[in-house]
Amino acid sequence: MFKKMIYLTTITLFLSCESNNTIDCSAVSCLAAHVSVNLINKTTNENFVLENNITKESIVIRNTENNELEFDIIESNGLLYILKKNVTDTYEISLNSEVISIFSFETTPRDQTKCCGFGKLKNVSVEEHEFEVEDNLITIYL
Repeated sequence: MFKKMIYLTTITLFLSCESNNTIDCSAVSCLAAHVSVNLINKTTNENFVLENNITKESIVIRNTENNELEFDIIESNGLLYILKKNVTDTYEISLNSEVISIFSFETTPRDQTKCCGFGKLKNVSVEEHEFEVEDNLITIYL
């Protein structure tokens, strides 16, 4: 009788275990899909936004559809934190109505094994400026 109970318990445990490898992300709060841009003065090697006391109101960022994009300036380091609308796009950054940078990008497919895996930037190009890319940060030398 004892052996039967052990067998039943073992079978019940195996049947109750799921082989479903999906991750439950319902309790995870992720940052929004974004691109961070660090505008650097190539002469001083300082952040252009902080160096020139540029305010959010003087910057406009548009995509290829000419839509204004939501963004924030990270006060501690001057990074532009731009919300991504598409996995492939071109953004135009204007300061006081003058275009200072245009860049294009693609994003790798979302990482299905992570709750907040929005993909990484790839095939980044920046018109008329030198640049570097690290993860979702584009550094543009003005």
